[in-house]
Amino acid sequence: MIDNVKSPKHYKLDELNIEVKDVAFAVIKNIKNTKVAVCVFNVLKYVMRAEKKNGIEDYKKAIEYLQYIIEEKENKVID
Repeated sequence: MIDNVKSPKHYKLDELNIEVKDVAFAVIKNIKNTKVAVCVFNVLKYVMRAEKKNGIEDYKKAIEYLQYIIEEKENKVID
């Protein structure tokens, strides 16, 4: 039975038997800047689910979050 609240199909990486959130949490755990960490999480989320959910729309959302990361990094001298 599919549980769209706890484990939506579009967030499951079937080949690895894990969810997008598990990968994203592992990637962001060492990012000190909270804003950047949130943005990286969202980039990963949108890219990894795009082919199962919203396609080009999700890729465009990922670009928006990448732009936020770039702006944050360009405006900071020290992370």
